[in-house]
Amino acid sequence: MSVSLSSRRFGGFSSFFSIALGAAMALTAALGLGATSASADGERTTWRITNYPSSGSCHELVRTIATRFDAATGVRPLSARCTNIDTVTFDMEVVFETTNANIKLQSTSVRRDLIVNAAQYASAEVCNAALPAVTAKFRSKTGLEPLVSYCYAEESTDRNPWVARVDGFGNPDYKPYFSGGLLLEYPHSMTLADLRATLMTSLATRGIDVQYVTIRSQGPMEGHITVMYYAREKFQLENIQHARLTSAANCGVALEQAIDALASSDNAPLTTFCASSFIGGTYYIMSMYMNDPTLDQVASAEKFATWDECAAKHESIIATYRDQLGYKVTGGFCSLPEDSFMNGNEFRVQLMVEP
Repeated sequence: MSVSLSSRRFGGFSSFFSIALGAAMALTAALGLGATSASADGERTTWRITNYPSSGSCHELVRTIATRFDAATGVRPLSARCTNIDTVTFDMEVVFETTNANIKLQSTSVRRDLIVNAAQYASAEVCNAALPAVTAKFRSKTGLEPLVSYCYAEESTDRNPWVARVDGFGNPDYKPYFSGGLLLEYPHSMTLADLRATLMTSLATRGIDVQYVTIRSQGPMEGHITVMYYAREKFQLENIQHARLTSAANCGVALEQAIDALASSDNAPLTTFCASSFIGGTYYIMSMYMNDPTLDQVASAEKFATWDECAAKHESIIATYRDQLGYKVTGGFCSLPEDSFMNGNEFRVQLMVEP
């Protein structure tokens, strides 16, 4: 199981790789793979099972889980114990040591970090009703035997807080992965429900076995996207800001041009849409990609005081760069610079160019 996330703006192409690094580091502790230590006998690892619904004896349960682990991996645990017992949940840990690098935790769960959140169910009843199908899917896609399968509530999530967690150990061809992304601005040309459905459909057409896409609002400025899927390898969910406009009408015109310009890319966007700033009066063209975009974005040297002036010269600027200057231009659209304070307030044609 892994996580990947990133976001960029069209001007400086600032990215969130530091967030991705922090998120990946958070997974180790959150999913129950504690600190490891090497010895002559192999690497010692702690598998933590937290917020397990309490029923019967915790001590008997953790011994049963340890026995399942032994049978599934051929590795006998060094210890298996309860670390917390209350009336609602158990916390347990299994410590093992092995030189087999293929004994890796695979899980349908990840604790919430800055972006990714595996929670998606509104109640324990809804989660438990879905759990058999989630467990069967894990077994069929990975070929691994689930060692634990249960629902728990993510403490840091208020809306739809329940998670279906299924854990197994191995190194299968198909693994459960998580990818996350920031919505720098909220969609204006579609609803969040439309965005979610479009992402699921676009990823499916590229062979990704998507289990769910969740979009969580984090106040007026941004949203967080989580994609959980099975695949041979993880992908990075890139969110690119291509343009900045001053009206919804202009954004709509530029959006059609951007969609046409980006369609011929070797890695076309999963979706492209107009977004609006929470402050009002500013609109953006945003695209979401599966991994890095393959087209370069180049601002024309020519600049214009108004949108109308830029729009009137839009086609001739594209023709000049393509036919006279030798750029492999697939299309373009008018835009203000990303940062008016740093780069002025004139419009330029943003050219999408094959490298």
